[in-house]
Amino acid sequence: MTEKRGYERIAVLETSGSEGTFGVVIKTLGQVNDQVKLEADKCVRQIYNELIANAYRNDFRRNTLNEEEVNQLKALFKAPIYVEEIPNEYKSKLYNPAPWLIVTTVRGRIKIGWGKRAISIDWSDSDIEDWAEELFKDEEVTKFGKGIHAWGYAKAAEFLRKLGV
Repeated sequence: MTEKRGYERIAVLETSGSEGTFGVVIKTLGQVNDQVKLEADKCVRQIYNELIANAYRNDFRRNTLNEEEVNQLKALFKAPIYVEEIPNEYKSKLYNPAPWLIVTTVRGRIKIGWGKRAISIDWSDSDIEDWAEELFKDEEVTKFGKGIHAWGYAKAAEFLRKLGV
């Protein structure tokens, strides 16, 4: 595509990864004020996120991996009573768009799901009264109230056993 003279980039978002480089650019003719540039940045992020989300939704390989992840998370529980899939709660679904689970157990509801590199386990909606800092004081991982991050399935299984679910 031939570009006309006088265009100025006012917003750009570009990433590079194992699947290549991808980006969105907004250009304009003439001068724009800072407010227009801020709005253009918001638009670039929205367009980029929608394009990536659409690509992930239509990626058979990734969707198959998501199903495998969900099945592996379900298998971590001894005897789940009920399993509900919920939208991924990690701050960026671009890293792992797989759904999270709320698993109803004999101790209550446990929320579990993958973030970027760790499995988040949250037992705040259960009858387990111990806080992460008390129950897992020797673990050098992220702990938050009644929640902890596990570095992989084996560690998640160990944490769930300690929680009695």
